[in-house]
Amino acid sequence: MKFYRKVTCLLIAMLMSSNIVFAGMLDGKKIVLDAGHGGDPKIRYENGKYGDVGASVNNIYEKNINIAIVEKLSNILKNFGADIIYTREPNNDVAVTLEERVKIANSNLADMFISIHNNKAIKKENGKDVLNTEVSGTEVFYTKYVEYNGKHYIYKGEVKEGNIVYVNIQDVEGNKLKVEKTKVKILEEDRRNLAKLVVDSIASLGFKNRGAKQSEYYVTRYTTMPSILIEAGFMSNPEELKKLTNSEMQQKIAFKIADAVYRYYEDVEKSNRLMNGFIKNLKLNISSRYIFVGQVVTLKLDGIENFDEFVYKVQIKKDGQVIYEKDYGNDFSINFNPDSEGFYDVNYFIKKKDSENEYDDKIGANFIVFKLPSIKSISADSEKVYVDKPIKIKADVENGSYDVMSYKFDVYLGQKLVTTVSNSDGILQYVPKAEGEYRVICYVKDKLSSSQFDDKKEIKFKVERQQETSRGASINDNDIKRLLYSRDLSMGSQGTDVTALQLALKKLGYYKANTTSLVFDNATYAAVTEFQKANALTDNGTVDRQTINKINELLMNLEVKKTSNQTNTTNSGTNIGVFYNSSQQLTYTRILKYGVSGQDVKKLQDALKKLGYLKITATTTYFGSSTKAAVVAFQKANKLPVADGMVDKSTINKINELLKKQATQNTANKVDTKGTTTPSRGNTSQTLVNNKIQLVYTRPLRLGTSGQDVKNLQEALKRLGYLKITTTTTFFGPSTETALRAFQSANKLTVDGIAGPNTIKVINQKLQ
Repeated sequence: MKFYRKVTCLLIAMLMSSNIVFAGMLDGKKIVLDAGHGGDPKIRYENGKYGDVGASVNNIYEKNINIAIVEKLSNILKNFGADIIYTREPNNDVAVTLEERVKIANSNLADMFISIHNNKAIKKENGKDVLNTEVSGTEVFYTKYVEYNGKHYIYKGEVKEGNIVYVNIQDVEGNKLKVEKTKVKILEEDRRNLAKLVVDSIASLGFKNRGAKQSEYYVTRYTTMPSILIEAGFMSNPEELKKLTNSEMQQKIAFKIADAVYRYYEDVEKSNRLMNGFIKNLKLNISSRYIFVGQVVTLKLDGIENFDEFVYKVQIKKDGQVIYEKDYGNDFSINFNPDSEGFYDVNYFIKKKDSENEYDDKIGANFIVFKLPSIKSISADSEKVYVDKPIKIKADVENGSYDVMSYKFDVYLGQKLVTTVSNSDGILQYVPKAEGEYRVICYVKDKLSSSQFDDKKEIKFKVERQQETSRGASINDNDIKRLLYSRDLSMGSQGTDVTALQLALKKLGYYKANTTSLVFDNATYAAVTEFQKANALTDNGTVDRQTINKINELLMNLEVKKTSNQTNTTNSGTNIGVFYNSSQQLTYTRILKYGVSGQDVKKLQDALKKLGYLKITATTTYFGSSTKAAVVAFQKANKLPVADGMVDKSTINKINELLKKQATQNTANKVDTKGTTTPSRGNTSQTLVNNKIQLVYTRPLRLGTSGQDVKNLQEALKRLGYLKITTTTTFFGPSTETALRAFQSANKLTVDGIAGPNTIKVINQKLQ
């Protein structure tokens, strides 16, 4: 009996003095993050592997989405206390073999392995592989494994021979064994639980839940710790591709994965506590794990039979720093009011009143604090709005929790409420049915919020009537100069945007039907796929933003060529003298700002368009969101005291100064080195010095800009080997932007695709 009491006392003393399972939930946990794919396919790396971009849709590579999520996930897990090990560093795009990925995890004795991927679905159509845009959702894979003689093996199935059931197993070297089932332990619960927590968590962001699935993936088969492979979404699905390439959504996905990992280890600690805990049923209850700044969270211990036997100490950390601490006392419950957003770790220390230990037990948990959401901006996709023509209004929201937001749009015509639309994507697709002044009020509410709404903002626009091309009408493509993107168009789509698409493709020589319609039919599909093939786009018959951009680029080239031919005819055999037209100057009469109308607005738009800041086909008398954005860009570029989008006298003066400079420069540019006249549009002239091009900078050139200066820039980039086109044009399209970005990257300039003064300077240096 004395011996039994001594052993019992010794066990109690060991438990009371040790920290078994009582450390912070993720403190010291080694988690391997594996960004799927990686590297340049044209390069063979030291390990003998060529690079692999993974799934590719519209020149968007899976490897880049994977590493973006991994980088965001690592930051959150580090805040939770984990030690992160990468198979592919966020800023090191290299190829890594599957064997290397597994070796990194196993050799580091990692506690968990998480591989991040994204999916792509393909289907057969007319004997060809095309994107299946209908498949969607998130899924997480895991692999069963077997414990035999203290080692881990891959589970390869079971067979029954007579009355004995055998398990086929395989070690990491590929050696196969067949062992009686009674002699092995089949383990999958930990991996399955982790996979289920993660897939349920990501699905809460609005992704279809495709479940946790058993798999035979190499990295989950051969790793010897809880491991999963995540397919976050389908890049082949247009809506999911938008989500997966959105930085804010990537952050939300990362958070949901991290939150699931935290809850996985909470479950592990509960199990361990029941076996080894000093207070076996100890719990730390948090009134809410997700709260907003200013809300009170209640932290309360539970599972203690007699609270009077113990004293309690609480410590709260944020970003690894102690921000609140209450020393040992009788309080086993506190209220805490956080004053900033972030991740908060809570640790409660418990010890008996007569104990000399630092603590006898310890339990941790966390909660996350968010700022309430606010609407950063609300914008329309078009300044000119017509009756029965769709307009897209988008609300950009900042802050809020990582759960789904709800939006409500109230549409007013004058003072009358016309319609109310609610959704979770913050985009209103609306077709006005009458002329007049419209007002749209957008309300946003976080799922966690108890308020009726958390913020609101409104936008105004004017709707006018425009003559339509009706179904079955004869084609007249002369007025089609640019398409507006408001949605993806595909077989079966209906609307006036389909008619506009048909007209544009007819103008470019692809649409063969004699009449237009409102329906995306077989003739439209044939024209779209032919256009996509001819212009090196994915020929899936779906008109996405990239296809619209290419159509607009070619439409603009047609207009530029037409204008150029007219100008050449007019100026043939004529020397143009230097002149300056004072009518180009703006006259200040009032402050122009968002929402105002008038002829002075139209003149402002003409000036901003001439200076390269406003990217619209036709100017109007309405000051809308595009005009405001152009004014802000102009004010910033010219270092005006305030860049608020309001056109005051100082802004007018600066515009007039540059118009005068441009007019003088343009006229001078028309005379070449031989004294002959050359029609010119734009500001950047080209000077020949010993047959070498030198560019002269007077305005920034960017995507959508037109003019002789663009042609000169293309000539320079072509000479330097960055632009691979046969014939240069006067339109700054995607090919020019790609070439310019490549030049900027190679010469360690800011890679923004804009030919500013510094970029022009370096181009001239390289030309010399």
